Amino acid sequence: MIEYRSVRKSYNGTEVVRGIDLTVRDGELVVLIGPSGCGKTTTLKMLNRLIPMDGGDILIDGKSIMEQDPITLRRSIGYVIQQTGLFPHMTIEENIQVVPKLKKMPPEEIRQRTIAMMEMVDMDPQQFLHRYPGQLSGGQQQRIGVARAFATNPDIILMDEPFSALDPITRGQLQDELVELQGRFHKTILFVTHDMNEAVKIADRICILYDGQILQYDTPEQILKNPADGFVSQFVGRNRIWNSPDLIKARDIMILDPVTTSGELTLLQAIEVMRQQKVDSLLVIDHHHRLKGLITARMIRQAGDRSALVRDTMDPDCMTVAADDSIVNLLRMLQERQVSSVPVVGEDRLLMGLITTSSLVTTLGARFVDA
Repeated sequence: MIEYRSVRKSYNGTEVVRGIDLTVRDGELVVLIGPSGCGKTTTLKMLNRLIPMDGGDILIDGKSIMEQDPITLRRSIGYVIQQTGLFPHMTIEENIQVVPKLKKMPPEEIRQRTIAMMEMVDMDPQQFLHRYPGQLSGGQQQRIGVARAFATNPDIILMDEPFSALDPITRGQLQDELVELQGRFHKTILFVTHDMNEAVKIADRICILYDGQILQYDTPEQILKNPADGFVSQFVGRNRIWNSPDLIKARDIMILDPVTTSGELTLLQAIEVMRQQKVDSLLVIDHHHRLKGLITARMIRQAGDRSALVRDTMDPDCMTVAADDSIVNLLRMLQERQVSSVPVVGEDRLLMGLITTSSLVTTLGARFVDA
């Protein structure tokens, strides 16, 4: 775990990092983002002591970085920068092996590790190891930068706008590859970017900085839905969540107080409830508020006998969704099953709400209001 405790930094009397408190959990990918000059790169570089702190402390697994030799500290942390930082006079093999050799790893282990790193970033060792950085494309060079950062299997990796100089297609590919690598290796990664789309795509949590201070630190979903203030809202963009529709969940659009009934009512009584509440279906629940089924006006018409009980006519196997199902999945299920409403349930089928085509239309329509 990484802990920033009241960390400060000034340049020429101007405080650029103003008492930051930040905790990064093990295996988490945290993105530092904000406008130019907000202190994000300074915050990153203070972790491996490339930039000295003026106050406060940074702890890694409970131990202050100031108690560690700076060279040893840097060799234990992977580091990827915008222009890759590859040594142009060294081959790709030699670039990847720089830190392992400095750490005096066994030669055979270094060789095996080098091949493994090339395969990890999907580059053929036989084809690329003996080339020089200048013989590779920008995307290939950045992959080697990532391979070198992983070469000693560090627990922590710092990435300072590593993809910002690349074309959009290559950049998107490398973002996808980083997410895939993080899913496999679960490194603790601090990633600096100025691109909110990139942050939302790759981050477990996003730290928004402004004028050397943290304005909001939360998951991408929470930041997009609940920006802390006007600046965050403007920086994020009002409709940016529509770039990531998977973040819109059933809980965000469900009706919280759907019309319910008991299974002990007669069909005649159920029809009267529908008429009074101006709905064409009812959710059937027990006294613990657990969903037992769904009954519609159409089912009642087909049943004929209005003295029959709801529990004997309802559909007990009606489709349901979980509160964390995305709007993308909801739309797909509604289309496939040709239904107009879907109950949202929790554990033990506890009824939480209802999604209807009307609530979906309202949510989708909001995208275009005040855009």
